[in-house]
Amino acid sequence: MYEAHHEYCDAYLVRETEAWQSQPTTIVTIGLNGDCGKNHFDSAPGLKDYAVDVREWLPHDPTRMPRGTSLLTQSKIMEQPGFKPLFDEVNARASVREITVICCSAGHHRSVAVGEILQKHLVSQGKEPWAISLIHVDTECDRVGYDDDMLLLTDWWTRLGLCTAGDG
Repeated sequence: MYEAHHEYCDAYLVRETEAWQSQPTTIVTIGLNGDCGKNHFDSAPGLKDYAVDVREWLPHDPTRMPRGTSLLTQSKIMEQPGFKPLFDEVNARASVREITVICCSAGHHRSVAVGEILQKHLVSQGKEPWAISLIHVDTECDRVGYDDDMLLLTDWWTRLGLCTAGDG
């Protein structure tokens, strides 16, 4: 896929290490207009420092593609002109940060597709699949285990100083 050329890192050197391969990485997709994601995003003031808003690169598709977990949607997203610079950005962040937050309007299509593509790419670069947590906040509000994921996020945000315990 794509290689990162970004101010964040020499991602190539980071990836060469065994530590990078097994270092836990969390990818979170959030919608900024819905209830679930917006509430979590608003409750963690520093979260914006970890977030990439795909709306800056990818226009909203009014044809209503299937959810971002669909390979068809991922393929359409990858064909958009803004995808490569967006992917370079999220890939560079995920290469050096323990958590990367990918946002869009509703958190169902664009951010989810980018998160799914990023997860596959990291595995293709040697990241251990078990070391990657991919949490789709808005598409999975009614999923069994969702509350556990939200506790994980609140724990992350507290450890990173983005919110205090009980805020999330």
